[in-house]
Amino acid sequence: NGRQIYDDGNTELERLDEELQLKYQSPDNFYVG
Repeated sequence: NGRQIYDDGNTELERLDEELQLKYQSPDNFYVG
């Protein structure tokens, strides 16, 4: 089912996005000033 694959991929993307945000949130301070 294409819909299932799409939903799975979407969930995976959201999870990765959150992971990246958490991982790269701290270094933001270096770029501010």
